[in-house]
Amino acid sequence: MTCAFMPPAQKFSVTTAKTCARAVVLALILAACLCVAPALAADQTDGQTDGQVAEGTGPDASRAARSANATAMREMVVTATRTEREMQYVPSAVSVVTREDIERSPYQDAISVLKDTAGVMVYNGRGPLSTSTYNKVIIRGMGADSGRVLVLIDGVPYADAQSQQFEWSLLNKDDIERIEVLRGPASALYGSHAMGGVVNVITRKPVKEGSTTTLETGFGTFDTWSEGLRHSARKGKLGYTLSGKMTGTQGYATRPEDERSENNGEDVRARREMARGAVTYDFDETSRLTVDTSYGNFRNQGMYKFDPDFLLFTNTDYRGRATYEKDFGTVKTTFTGHAGYTDGKYENPDSTTNPTRVEYTKTGDQWQMGGEGQASFALGDSHFITTGLSFTRNGMDTKYSYRSGARERTRGGLQDVYSVFLQDEMTFFNDRLVIVPGLRYDYWRTHEGFDKDTDLSPTKNEYDAASHSSVSPRVGVRYNVSEGLALRAAVGQAFRVANLNKLYGEFISGSTVYQANPNLDPEKSTTYEIGMDVSNDQGMSVGLTAYKTSAHDYIATVDNGVDAGGNTLKTYRNEDRVDIHGAEIEAAWQFSERWRFFGGYTMTDAEILSGTYKGKRPTGIPNSKVSYGFDYANPALFNLRIVGRTMGSIEYNSANTQTYGDYTDFDAQVSRAFAIGETQLEASLDVTNILNEEIRETKSSEAPGRSFFVTLRYTF
Repeated sequence: MTCAFMPPAQKFSVTTAKTCARAVVLALILAACLCVAPALAADQTDGQTDGQVAEGTGPDASRAARSANATAMREMVVTATRTEREMQYVPSAVSVVTREDIERSPYQDAISVLKDTAGVMVYNGRGPLSTSTYNKVIIRGMGADSGRVLVLIDGVPYADAQSQQFEWSLLNKDDIERIEVLRGPASALYGSHAMGGVVNVITRKPVKEGSTTTLETGFGTFDTWSEGLRHSARKGKLGYTLSGKMTGTQGYATRPEDERSENNGEDVRARREMARGAVTYDFDETSRLTVDTSYGNFRNQGMYKFDPDFLLFTNTDYRGRATYEKDFGTVKTTFTGHAGYTDGKYENPDSTTNPTRVEYTKTGDQWQMGGEGQASFALGDSHFITTGLSFTRNGMDTKYSYRSGARERTRGGLQDVYSVFLQDEMTFFNDRLVIVPGLRYDYWRTHEGFDKDTDLSPTKNEYDAASHSSVSPRVGVRYNVSEGLALRAAVGQAFRVANLNKLYGEFISGSTVYQANPNLDPEKSTTYEIGMDVSNDQGMSVGLTAYKTSAHDYIATVDNGVDAGGNTLKTYRNEDRVDIHGAEIEAAWQFSERWRFFGGYTMTDAEILSGTYKGKRPTGIPNSKVSYGFDYANPALFNLRIVGRTMGSIEYNSANTQTYGDYTDFDAQVSRAFAIGETQLEASLDVTNILNEEIRETKSSEAPGRSFFVTLRYTF
């Protein structure tokens, strides 16, 4: 018997990165269009050749079906075990959004490509204008409160240090090769925040000799525009990628009509800038160094009539990482160092119902740095060991500048996390039975916490250092009964450390002040799940998973009195026990080379079992989602994708007296690529919210109605 997890020798690939050139993009795209027009007229054919069989019949259809399922079984994923594995050896619920899915998705933002993924619910209450707290991924009832779903880029955590929010609006979807979604607790491998699951964004990498350049421009409803440039190249041992994108819109009203007032309800405008740059060098066939950097900025303005340029939020983000990989033959090692800095700013009005002026401006600096080492090796014929350790430091420093100029408020603190993990991938019975136990120990310390307010006495509080630790076990089992049937089960524990914002920060919304609590304990959960994967040679595949999660020490928001100015005070407290159970179904049918249907169903039933809101549902979590769609691929004519989803109800407030959601919407993309010698021109039309439905997931925000976006992309 041989170990199925012995990795083959492979030449290392390249990690991506970007930069932007707006004027060059426009000029070259327009020039390409003018040059290509006559060539297109002379190059049209009827799309059918002599002897072509009817679509969906003959041997091609069955070959396409068998190929689709075989490819799915051989598809490699890295997130479930931190090692590169074929799906048939992974005892976890994993979904993959491929590069083809991303290209065919009718969305401009990266987070929306996850909308139709099984077990995933995307909350972006303001539509394409959503940022920060309005952009979240929810898995298994977790993620509405930031930090319960972990987001990685190439395996590195990229959430902000202050609130553990991942800024999806600064991720360029053109840089993504695929997105792996691991559903279920993953603290045994990744530590804090992986309670509901892990989303790992894998970037595109140049693997072929030579270079490729893509220029892009687009325009659409609400005076929305987009311009981008991507260039990647590989020559011998050296590879690099540069790319950038700029987008903007004159916007739309994000506040629902019944929540508008005389001064509140104007259009919100937005602008985004994204750039990445990466260099990879292969020293030889066994070692590689990658350096990756990124920059992002977004700016949202408007909403309030008293100031058309009111700053809702601006955020500038700088990230960098370096990874060295070395394969010694018997042991494969990876060492990664990473750092990030974010500078944010927003203005707060004197009222959210009928504001007349800016009350204060908040600016915040937050930073993150860390490193990780990992080693993987075979132990005998049936064991493959992965072990590693990591360190991360998070820090924040926030300042409030008031209109009067007399008051000064600052808050800040640091959090250090030390971790070690161990995993064993075991195979038995000719690799049909896979058992993967894992264990991780995390120790963290918060320190140097303070808050200063010249209007209070004492004017400055300094908090004592506090430390906690957590042991997170997990074991997963998969049994491949036959080529088309696999059974799996898992049990695991997970936790979430309170973020710096809840420990030392403060958030103000209108007349409500959310106060920090430096004494918060970590949230913890235990999840049990069972599932099965079924496929056949007719191109059909179905995955089913059922789970139950019990969580305790959930951080709840509770009343804390009224301050001297009459503002309602709320604070955070470890108060709730929560039970969540649900089911996930994903299905696909590739019944010909050109046609593919897919769909999924997600059910989430959550209940608070203790505390102030005992018996209520947690807020922000849809109780169900049904997704469905199809692809039609005919390069001689066009490619088409139509997707739809029906969302269940979403509780807005803790008392469950205000409910939103309950909508159905459809989106579509149609595209056509034209080959011009060795270059290609592609045109696409995206239509979102085809039925012009009201899409409202919260009380104070809504997504726009029907919108169109046209994109031209020239690759050479």
